[in-house]
Amino acid sequence: MRLTASRSIATLGAGGLLVNVFFTSTSMYKELSFIGTHPQLSRDEKMRLKVGGWVLDLTAFVNDQSPPESVIMIPPQRTAPWDVTGHFEMISYYVYPRRVVHGPANHSETAIREYLRSHPEITHMIITSEGTLWPDIPPLPGDEVHLLKPGWGIAKVGR
Repeated sequence: MRLTASRSIATLGAGGLLVNVFFTSTSMYKELSFIGTHPQLSRDEKMRLKVGGWVLDLTAFVNDQSPPESVIMIPPQRTAPWDVTGHFEMISYYVYPRRVVHGPANHSETAIREYLRSHPEITHMIITSEGTLWPDIPPLPGDEVHLLKPGWGIAKVGR
């Protein structure tokens, strides 16, 4: 009986490996095809098409408006409607060396203010209108708000 269970587990493991290889190969093929079909574009132009120009514009603006040692709060982890601006890995990549942390799942003004009080290391918040405004809270005295355009920018948290 144990031998059968071991074979079943080995078969499942091999099947999982094949599925993983298939999806990785498909993803790599798509990426290389995209690069190959757009040889005339610069790296930045390709990134604008692939990632979205607004993401690059927003993260460049965040970098311009915050020092490298900043800790930036972003929306909750890839939660609709903040699928992109709440994407920890992507935002972290574009704003490096700044640190990125997720804001609270409850995005009421009370929850966000409490979260900021309990996390004094947070120096800035991304402001995003991806789907709906986040954080939808009025600035407090001491906050500095810098907008790239209405509903998009960064706020320095005043303490």
